[in-house]
Amino acid sequence: VTQIKTFKDTLVSLFYYFHKSPTKQDMLEDIMKVLDEPTIRLKEVHQVRWLSCFNAIQTVVRVLGSLITFFIQKKEQIGDPKAIGMLKKIRSQLFVKISYGMLDWLQPIMKLTLIFQRKELDISLVKINIQNCIRDLNTMLDGKMPVGQCESSPPIDKDGVFKGHQLINDAACFENVKKRFLTAMMENVKKRFPDNDFMMRFGILGLRSINFLTKDEVHEWGNEDVKVLAEYYRNEKEHQVDGQTII
Repeated sequence: VTQIKTFKDTLVSLFYYFHKSPTKQDMLEDIMKVLDEPTIRLKEVHQVRWLSCFNAIQTVVRVLGSLITFFIQKKEQIGDPKAIGMLKKIRSQLFVKISYGMLDWLQPIMKLTLIFQRKELDISLVKINIQNCIRDLNTMLDGKMPVGQCESSPPIDKDGVFKGHQLINDAACFENVKKRFLTAMMENVKKRFPDNDFMMRFGILGLRSINFLTKDEVHEWGNEDVKVLAEYYRNEKEHQVDGQTII
């Protein structure tokens, strides 16, 4: 989704604008104190890690009023071309709405990510958590919020003013961006974890659902999964690197 890529590029630019510049950081922190926003540093976005992206967005949302004020001052004081460019990118209804929206849209992915980061992963919970992730993404795609999750709404008034700043009215495509992003995320999860994925078969070893089955169902339960696992592991495996067997 083009607008999401532009949004992530802006997050990266924000981080490096202040990175290794104590003067800029000190000026920003002074503004944060005046505006009663948390004095926190922007976080780096790692392109392949959704968790780092979520943390970076969360930080920007908390201090967005201070960031806009900072770039307005830099523009008025010295006419800094970089500051002018950054101001144009973030004093935008689309940027603000995507910032808040991403806090909601990424929640299902964050939950799934944290499940896989556990030192002792319960394999029986993998499949149900993947299903929950897809369900929650689909719920937001339908314009609703998942159970137990509150919507993150930006405080933009009817005149397009956000925390005292008049924003550029460029958010006409927001709903379309939301729909395309959620659809892409849902398809990526389904592609990464198809229903017949080999890893899913391990969930049978957790035995969690066996207590809810009838005696007749127990006799057939898990047979297909065990058969697939047994078929795979009954033959000796070789792991190769550059054509050479290492295991």
